[in-house]
Amino acid sequence: MNDAFGSTYDNSYVIKSLTSYLSQTNELKDTNFFARFNLNSVEIETKKIDKSNIFESFTKSFDLKDLHNSNTFNIEKD
Repeated sequence: MNDAFGSTYDNSYVIKSLTSYLSQTNELKDTNFFARFNLNSVEIETKKIDKSNIFESFTKSFDLKDLHNSNTFNIEKD
């Protein structure tokens, strides 16, 4: 395996699964939390997520020097 995301078909099933999970758990109802975004165990952004911005997208830029041959990105919910 080449550590890629896989095919578009695989990605569509991941999105369907996440959508189903969010619908069944009411995860989006009364949304009000902080999300921490980490790259290689270093926090790169903290964002308050609530009803006013839950469907907004955002971008974060960082230097290429912060990337390694293998990188880990995760999101933590507080």
